Amino acid sequence: MARSTARLCAIFLCGLVVPPVHASMGNLGTSYGLMPQDIATAQGLSMFTKEVSATYYNPSYITADKRGELTAGILHAEQELRTTRSDARGNVLSNSPAQHILLGFKSNLASLTRDQHPIHVGIILGLEKYGKEMLAFQSETSDTGQYLQFGKQPMFLNIGAGTRITNGISVGASVRLTLKAAAELKAQSTLAGDTSQERLKVNAKPSLKVILGTTIEPATLFCNEACFWDGLELAVIYRTKSSSSASVEADVVVNNTIPEPGLALAVTTIDAFQPETYAVGLQYSGESWRVAASVEQQRWSELADEFAGDSIKDQAELPPL
Repeated sequence: MARSTARLCAIFLCGLVVPPVHASMGNLGTSYGLMPQDIATAQGLSMFTKEVSATYYNPSYITADKRGELTAGILHAEQELRTTRSDARGNVLSNSPAQHILLGFKSNLASLTRDQHPIHVGIILGLEKYGKEMLAFQSETSDTGQYLQFGKQPMFLNIGAGTRITNGISVGASVRLTLKAAAELKAQSTLAGDTSQERLKVNAKPSLKVILGTTIEPATLFCNEACFWDGLELAVIYRTKSSSSASVEADVVVNNTIPEPGLALAVTTIDAFQPETYAVGLQYSGESWRVAASVEQQRWSELADEFAGDSIKDQAELPPL
């Protein structure tokens, strides 16, 4: 049974929040995977991938392959949210296909240093709807009210670098950019909900989140010749929490009812939340095979702390979260 988690209605504005089911850029790296290998292995080997997606999953492992790389790909996903109850519109609550363009680049900047010390950099850029959508806002006239769909983040950008600090130990760091979007709406409305003289201003500012990674090769670190540790690698990563957000502030003047400055409405959302994450992974590889295992701790309790400031959860007989 699917149900809404929050609802706010007032004269002309009606907002509805449903569990996000689409493959937004905010959840792409964890729900699906960035590159074909990440998707095919359900991210089981992503902490030890030599592709540019290592910039997100384990920035220290970008040093494992000295070659440069330029990657381009398209992901199309079909998602539906259904309910066990049906009405005149059927039982499909949400049908939101997603189309993403992903671009990746990595290179070795050793030639830029005097001692030729290898420094590997990587960039991953993703855009939703083939690059046509940069901000998840739209304005239109509707007889049944307008809906805000949360959980969207139309852009994915991750930039990182890694280097080998000694034989057997590599470190790396990257930053992930998320957007804090804000919209300001001013309008006049009648009691029937017909609006006029609408003015909508939308802007966004970036927010940077850090990802740290370390990879250790025990054989290289402790052995001078063939030993038991050959083929074994250990990785440790840390990601700070990240999310995109959208804030909407509206001042609405209702003719003959609510004069200037009007009815003030404010809605703030938390979209595509990713918790603070600690992870440890092991990989054992041979000439033509490899196996890996990882353990993660994700601090989802931080999301409850964010919701603690919700001022409408106990209003208008809203169902409990």
